[in-house]
Amino acid sequence: MSDIDNQAKEKLEKVVSKNTFKFFNALIYFAIIGTSILITSFLSNMIKSQEETMSKQRTEVATKREEVEELKKLKNEFPDFPAKVNALKEIETKQKDASQILAQMSQAASESGISLINFAPTYTKGIEIKITLTGPHNNLKKFLENVEKNRLIINSVSTIANVNMSKANILPIFELKIKPAGG
Repeated sequence: MSDIDNQAKEKLEKVVSKNTFKFFNALIYFAIIGTSILITSFLSNMIKSQEETMSKQRTEVATKREEVEELKKLKNEFPDFPAKVNALKEIETKQKDASQILAQMSQAASESGISLINFAPTYTKGIEIKITLTGPHNNLKKFLENVEKNRLIINSVSTIANVNMSKANILPIFELKIKPAGG
């Protein structure tokens, strides 16, 4: 029995060894396949992400090209647009100056003892202000001297004097056009 037992034992060991070898081979095979699937899935997701990013970038580039073309068309249609925008900015500044000038003219009129009847600024590339006032001659003279001292005003363009006879005392009405500094 020992020979038969040994032979049976050897056969059993061979069978077990072969089965163990097959099992480990199958295990390694499945591990390799599983790892390959995971790597392939990871790379596939990475490629999809890159494709989405590239697609978005292509869309952005196309949009930017359209915007550049539109800007070129607008630049050709309106070559003086930047100059017009700058002129509008100047006018905005002049409007702020006009309110300051009104306050100063009102104060000068009050200090001079005359009435400021009308204040009408005109906004163009520069600014011209038409002021109508009335009061005694010596007070108007004092007012004009105060206006000349004003640093915002560079010159008096014209002065028109009318006499208002509807009042009990005869008072001249002056219409003064001035151009502020920078106007």
